[in-house]
Amino acid sequence: MAKKTIDIQKVNIESDVAHEPVLLEDVLLELSGYKVDYEKKSVEIKLWDRGENSDLISGIVITEQIKDLPPKRNKDTGEFSSLGLQENERLAFGNAFLYNKNLKVIFYEVNGNGCYLDDFSILIKEEWNRRQDGQHYQIIDIDFIAIAKNGGYDQYKRMYYLKEFTFKVVCPQAVLMEYQDNTKAISTGIKTEIKKAVDNNADIMEIHYATMGKKANKQGLDASKISKLVKACMFILNGRQRTNVQTLKVVGFETNPEGNKGAKTADLIADLLKGAINLPTVVQQRDLQEDSRKAQIESLHNSTLTTLRNILVSVV
Repeated sequence: MAKKTIDIQKVNIESDVAHEPVLLEDVLLELSGYKVDYEKKSVEIKLWDRGENSDLISGIVITEQIKDLPPKRNKDTGEFSSLGLQENERLAFGNAFLYNKNLKVIFYEVNGNGCYLDDFSILIKEEWNRRQDGQHYQIIDIDFIAIAKNGGYDQYKRMYYLKEFTFKVVCPQAVLMEYQDNTKAISTGIKTEIKKAVDNNADIMEIHYATMGKKANKQGLDASKISKLVKACMFILNGRQRTNVQTLKVVGFETNPEGNKGAKTADLIADLLKGAINLPTVVQQRDLQEDSRKAQIESLHNSTLTTLRNILVSVV
Protein backbone atom coordinates (compact mmCIF):
# COMPACT_ATOMS: atom_id res chain seq x y z
CA MET A 1 0.00 0.00 0.00
CA ALA A 2 1.14 3.55 -0.71
CA LYS A 3 0.80 5.85 2.30
CA LYS A 4 -0.24 9.44 1.56
CA THR A 5 -0.03 12.26 4.09
CA ILE A 6 -3.18 14.33 4.63
CA ASP A 7 -2.97 17.92 5.88
CA ILE A 8 -5.84 18.88 8.20
CA GLN A 9 -6.32 22.64 8.29
CA LYS A 10 -8.71 25.30 9.50
CA VAL A 11 -10.11 27.51 6.74
CA ASN A 12 -10.46 31.27 7.10
CA ILE A 13 -11.83 33.48 4.32
CA GLU A 14 -11.96 37.26 4.53
CA SER A 15 -14.21 39.22 2.18
CA ASP A 16 -14.22 42.93 1.39
CA VAL A 17 -17.99 42.87 1.92
CA ALA A 18 -18.21 42.20 5.65
CA HIS A 19 -21.97 41.65 5.84
CA GLU A 20 -21.86 39.07 3.00
CA PRO A 21 -19.31 36.43 4.04
CA VAL A 22 -17.92 34.07 1.41
CA LEU A 23 -17.55 30.44 2.48
CA LEU A 24 -15.20 27.86 1.04
CA GLU A 25 -18.18 25.81 -0.13
CA ASP A 26 -19.22 28.81 -2.24
CA VAL A 27 -15.79 28.89 -3.85
CA LEU A 28 -15.58 25.13 -4.44
CA LEU A 29 -19.04 24.90 -5.97
CA GLU A 30 -18.37 27.93 -8.18
CA LEU A 31 -15.05 26.54 -9.41
CA SER A 32 -16.07 22.91 -9.92
CA GLY A 33 -14.69 21.90 -13.31
CA TYR A 34 -12.33 24.87 -13.40
CA LYS A 35 -9.09 24.15 -15.28
CA VAL A 36 -6.06 26.40 -15.65
CA ASP A 37 -2.43 26.21 -16.77
CA TYR A 38 -0.17 26.98 -13.82
CA GLU A 39 3.61 27.14 -14.16
CA LYS A 40 4.53 23.88 -15.98
CA LYS A 41 1.28 22.15 -15.12
CA SER A 42 -2.43 22.13 -15.82
CA VAL A 43 -4.71 22.02 -12.78
CA GLU A 44 -8.39 21.00 -12.67
CA ILE A 45 -10.85 20.93 -9.75
CA LYS A 46 -13.33 18.03 -9.77
CA LEU A 47 -16.00 17.53 -7.11
CA TRP A 48 -17.16 14.07 -6.03
CA ASP A 49 -19.72 15.18 -3.47
CA ARG A 50 -21.22 18.69 -3.58
CA GLY A 51 -22.43 18.58 0.04
CA GLU A 52 -26.12 18.73 -0.86
CA ASN A 53 -27.13 16.10 1.70
CA SER A 54 -24.37 16.46 4.29
CA ASP A 55 -21.81 18.83 5.76
CA LEU A 56 -19.09 17.37 3.55
CA ILE A 57 -17.77 18.42 0.16
CA SER A 58 -15.17 16.16 -1.41
CA GLY A 59 -13.24 16.02 -4.64
CA ILE A 60 -9.87 15.86 -6.28
CA VAL A 61 -7.42 18.36 -7.74
CA ILE A 62 -6.13 16.82 -10.97
CA THR A 63 -2.70 18.01 -12.04
CA GLU A 64 -1.33 17.30 -15.50
CA GLN A 65 2.37 17.84 -16.15
CA ILE A 66 2.67 19.52 -19.54
CA LYS A 67 6.37 20.47 -19.70
CA ASP A 68 9.76 19.05 -18.69
CA LEU A 69 8.46 15.49 -18.65
CA PRO A 70 11.02 12.93 -17.41
CA PRO A 71 12.44 10.26 -19.75
CA LYS A 72 12.05 6.52 -19.40
CA ARG A 73 15.08 4.23 -19.10
CA ASN A 74 15.77 0.71 -20.32
CA LYS A 75 17.02 -1.22 -17.27
CA ASP A 76 19.02 -3.64 -19.45
CA THR A 77 20.78 -1.19 -21.78
CA GLY A 78 20.73 1.88 -19.53
CA GLU A 79 19.49 3.97 -22.45
CA PHE A 80 17.06 6.85 -21.98
CA SER A 81 14.20 7.67 -24.31
CA SER A 82 11.06 9.76 -24.50
CA LEU A 83 7.90 8.53 -22.79
CA GLY A 84 6.27 8.59 -26.19
CA LEU A 85 3.15 10.46 -25.15
CA GLN A 86 0.82 11.70 -27.85
CA GLU A 87 0.31 15.44 -28.34
CA ASN A 88 -2.92 15.38 -26.32
CA GLU A 89 -1.61 13.12 -23.52
CA ARG A 90 -0.17 14.17 -20.15
CA LEU A 91 1.14 12.67 -16.94
CA ALA A 92 -1.61 13.01 -14.31
CA PHE A 93 -1.47 13.28 -10.51
CA GLY A 94 -4.17 13.72 -7.87
CA ASN A 95 -4.73 15.50 -4.57
CA ALA A 96 -7.89 14.29 -2.87
CA PHE A 97 -9.65 16.75 -0.55
CA LEU A 98 -12.61 16.80 1.82
CA TYR A 99 -14.13 19.91 3.41
CA ASN A 100 -16.28 19.90 6.54
CA LYS A 101 -18.62 22.88 6.16
CA ASN A 102 -19.68 22.89 9.80
CA LEU A 103 -16.18 22.86 11.30
CA LYS A 104 -14.64 24.84 8.40
CA VAL A 105 -11.80 22.32 8.17
CA ILE A 106 -10.22 20.88 5.04
CA PHE A 107 -8.49 17.51 4.65
CA TYR A 108 -6.02 17.79 1.75
CA GLU A 109 -3.73 15.11 0.32
CA VAL A 110 -0.03 15.93 0.01
CA ASN A 111 1.29 14.85 -3.39
CA GLY A 112 4.64 16.32 -4.41
CA ASN A 113 3.89 15.86 -8.13
CA GLY A 114 0.46 17.41 -7.81
CA CYS A 115 -0.80 20.72 -6.44
CA TYR A 116 0.34 21.74 -2.96
CA LEU A 117 -2.13 23.46 -0.65
CA ASP A 118 -0.36 26.82 -0.98
CA ASP A 119 -0.73 26.74 -4.77
CA PHE A 120 -4.34 25.56 -4.44
CA SER A 121 -5.20 28.54 -2.24
CA ILE A 122 -3.68 30.97 -4.76
CA LEU A 123 -5.46 29.39 -7.73
CA ILE A 124 -8.96 29.35 -6.23
CA LYS A 125 -8.60 32.81 -4.69
CA GLU A 126 -7.41 34.41 -7.92
CA GLU A 127 -10.08 32.72 -10.08
CA TRP A 128 -12.88 33.61 -7.65
CA ASN A 129 -11.73 37.23 -7.56
CA ARG A 130 -11.41 37.31 -11.36
CA ARG A 131 -15.03 36.17 -11.77
CA GLN A 132 -16.54 38.89 -9.59
CA ASP A 133 -18.68 41.40 -11.47
CA GLY A 134 -19.97 44.85 -10.67
CA GLN A 135 -23.15 43.65 -8.93
CA HIS A 136 -21.64 40.95 -6.73
CA TYR A 137 -18.13 42.19 -6.21
CA GLN A 138 -16.60 40.27 -3.32
CA ILE A 139 -12.81 40.09 -3.30
CA ILE A 140 -11.56 37.45 -0.92
CA ASP A 141 -8.40 36.27 0.77
CA ILE A 142 -8.04 32.63 1.85
CA ASP A 143 -5.92 31.27 4.68
CA PHE A 144 -5.38 27.60 5.43
CA ILE A 145 -4.21 27.37 9.04
CA ALA A 146 -2.38 24.34 10.42
CA ILE A 147 -4.17 22.91 13.46
CA ALA A 148 -1.89 22.29 16.44
CA LYS A 149 -3.15 19.77 18.97
CA ASN A 150 -2.21 22.25 21.70
CA GLY A 151 -4.33 24.98 20.08
CA GLY A 152 -1.30 27.21 19.45
CA TYR A 153 -2.80 29.42 16.72
CA ASP A 154 -5.97 30.14 18.66
CA GLN A 155 -3.90 30.89 21.75
CA TYR A 156 -1.92 33.43 19.72
CA LYS A 157 -5.14 35.04 18.42
CA ARG A 158 -6.33 35.58 22.00
CA MET A 159 -3.25 37.59 22.90
CA TYR A 160 -3.83 41.28 23.49
CA TYR A 161 -0.13 42.07 24.07
CA LEU A 162 2.62 40.52 21.91
CA LYS A 163 5.98 40.28 23.66
CA GLU A 164 8.07 38.11 21.31
CA PHE A 165 7.97 36.63 17.82
CA THR A 166 10.33 33.92 16.54
CA PHE A 167 10.55 32.32 13.11
CA LYS A 168 13.36 29.96 12.12
CA VAL A 169 14.05 28.14 8.85
CA VAL A 170 16.90 26.01 7.59
CA CYS A 171 18.08 26.07 3.95
CA PRO A 172 16.87 29.63 3.27
CA GLN A 173 18.25 29.29 -0.28
CA ALA A 174 15.64 26.66 -1.09
CA VAL A 175 12.84 28.72 0.46
CA LEU A 176 13.85 31.82 -1.50
CA MET A 177 14.07 29.87 -4.76
CA GLU A 178 10.54 28.58 -4.21
CA TYR A 179 8.99 32.03 -3.73
CA GLN A 180 11.31 34.60 -5.30
CA ASP A 181 9.27 34.87 -8.52
CA ASN A 182 5.88 34.80 -6.81
CA THR A 183 4.91 38.27 -5.64
CA LYS A 184 1.54 37.12 -4.27
CA ALA A 185 2.66 34.24 -2.05
CA ILE A 186 4.51 35.51 0.99
CA SER A 187 4.93 39.00 2.42
CA THR A 188 7.76 41.25 1.32
CA GLY A 189 9.03 41.41 4.91
CA ILE A 190 9.66 37.68 5.19
CA LYS A 191 11.08 37.46 1.67
CA THR A 192 13.49 40.33 2.38
CA GLU A 193 14.80 38.63 5.53
CA ILE A 194 15.23 35.32 3.70
CA LYS A 195 17.12 37.07 0.90
CA LYS A 196 19.45 38.68 3.45
CA ALA A 197 20.21 35.23 4.86
CA VAL A 198 20.98 33.90 1.39
CA ASP A 199 23.19 36.91 0.58
CA ASN A 200 25.14 36.21 3.78
CA ASN A 201 25.53 32.53 2.82
CA ALA A 202 23.61 31.42 5.91
CA ASP A 203 22.33 27.87 6.39
CA ILE A 204 19.89 28.93 9.10
CA MET A 205 17.76 32.05 9.27
CA GLU A 206 16.02 33.22 12.42
CA ILE A 207 13.81 36.26 12.89
CA HIS A 208 13.35 37.30 16.51
CA TYR A 209 11.53 40.40 17.68
CA ALA A 210 11.03 41.15 21.37
CA THR A 211 10.01 43.89 23.76
CA MET A 212 11.48 44.56 27.21
CA GLY A 213 8.09 43.84 28.73
CA LYS A 214 4.83 45.67 29.41
CA LYS A 215 6.35 48.20 31.81
CA ALA A 216 9.00 49.37 29.36
CA ASN A 217 6.89 48.97 26.22
CA LYS A 218 3.19 49.50 26.83
CA GLN A 219 2.08 48.81 23.23
CA GLY A 220 3.95 45.59 22.55
CA LEU A 221 4.88 44.34 19.09
CA ASP A 222 2.75 45.68 16.24
CA ALA A 223 -0.13 43.18 16.08
CA SER A 224 -0.96 43.95 12.45
CA LYS A 225 2.60 43.41 11.23
CA ILE A 226 3.08 40.27 13.31
CA SER A 227 -0.20 38.94 11.87
CA LYS A 228 1.18 39.38 8.33
CA LEU A 229 4.39 37.59 9.31
CA VAL A 230 2.46 34.69 10.85
CA LYS A 231 0.31 34.43 7.73
CA ALA A 232 3.39 34.29 5.48
CA CYS A 233 5.01 31.66 7.69
CA MET A 234 1.85 29.56 7.63
CA PHE A 235 1.83 29.81 3.85
CA ILE A 236 5.35 28.34 3.69
CA LEU A 237 4.16 25.50 5.92
CA ASN A 238 1.61 24.54 3.26
CA GLY A 239 4.15 24.20 0.45
CA ARG A 240 7.19 22.26 -0.67
CA GLN A 241 9.47 23.97 1.88
CA ARG A 242 7.40 22.93 4.92
CA THR A 243 10.16 20.68 6.29
CA ASN A 244 12.57 23.62 6.43
CA VAL A 245 10.41 25.53 8.94
CA GLN A 246 11.85 24.78 12.38
CA THR A 247 10.22 27.33 14.69
CA LEU A 248 7.16 29.58 14.70
CA LYS A 249 6.34 30.95 18.15
CA VAL A 250 4.63 33.99 19.63
CA VAL A 251 4.96 34.98 23.29
CA GLY A 252 2.40 37.30 24.80
CA PHE A 253 -0.36 37.96 27.29
CA GLU A 254 -3.81 36.63 26.52
CA THR A 255 -7.26 37.33 27.80
CA ASN A 256 -7.68 34.79 30.58
CA PRO A 257 -10.90 34.53 32.58
CA GLU A 258 -9.08 32.58 35.29
CA GLY A 259 -6.92 35.57 36.06
CA ASN A 260 -3.55 34.04 35.11
CA LYS A 261 -1.51 37.08 34.13
CA GLY A 262 1.76 35.44 33.11
CA ALA A 263 3.13 35.53 29.55
CA LYS A 264 2.26 32.49 27.46
CA THR A 265 4.09 30.88 24.54
CA ALA A 266 1.99 29.95 21.53
CA ASP A 267 3.85 27.31 19.50
CA LEU A 268 2.12 27.39 16.14
CA ILE A 269 3.76 24.32 14.60
CA ALA A 270 4.27 21.91 17.52
CA ASP A 271 2.42 18.60 17.28
CA LEU A 272 0.34 19.50 14.21
CA LEU A 273 -2.75 17.45 13.51
CA LYS A 274 -2.21 15.33 10.40
CA GLY A 275 -3.55 12.12 8.93
CA ALA A 276 -2.76 9.52 6.30
CA ILE A 277 -4.55 7.38 3.74
CA ASN A 278 -3.42 4.16 2.07
CA LEU A 279 -3.81 3.53 -1.66
CA PRO A 280 -3.21 0.25 -3.50
CA THR A 281 0.29 0.02 -4.98
CA VAL A 282 0.48 -0.88 -8.66
CA VAL A 283 3.38 -0.93 -11.14
CA GLN A 284 1.57 1.26 -13.68
CA GLN A 285 -1.58 3.10 -12.68
CA ARG A 286 -4.39 3.23 -15.18
CA ASP A 287 -6.35 5.93 -13.35
CA LEU A 288 -6.15 8.22 -10.30
CA GLN A 289 -7.71 5.63 -7.95
CA GLU A 290 -10.54 8.05 -7.23
CA ASP A 291 -12.82 5.50 -5.58
CA SER A 292 -10.05 4.46 -3.18
CA ARG A 293 -9.06 8.05 -2.49
CA LYS A 294 -12.66 9.05 -1.76
CA ALA A 295 -13.30 6.11 0.56
CA GLN A 296 -10.00 6.58 2.39
CA ILE A 297 -10.29 10.32 2.99
CA GLU A 298 -13.90 9.94 4.18
CA SER A 299 -12.80 7.19 6.57
CA LEU A 300 -9.98 9.39 7.87
CA HIS A 301 -12.40 12.26 8.42
CA ASN A 302 -14.80 10.07 10.37
CA SER A 303 -12.06 8.59 12.55
CA THR A 304 -10.56 12.03 13.26
CA LEU A 305 -13.83 13.87 13.88
CA THR A 306 -13.99 13.45 17.66
CA THR A 307 -10.36 14.50 18.14
CA LEU A 308 -10.86 17.45 15.80
CA ARG A 309 -13.97 18.65 17.62
CA ASN A 310 -12.22 18.39 20.99
CA ILE A 311 -9.32 20.49 19.76
CA LEU A 312 -11.51 23.17 18.20
CA VAL A 313 -13.87 23.35 21.20
CA SER A 314 -11.00 23.53 23.70
CA VAL A 315 -9.48 26.59 22.04
CA VAL A 316 -12.66 28.66 21.71
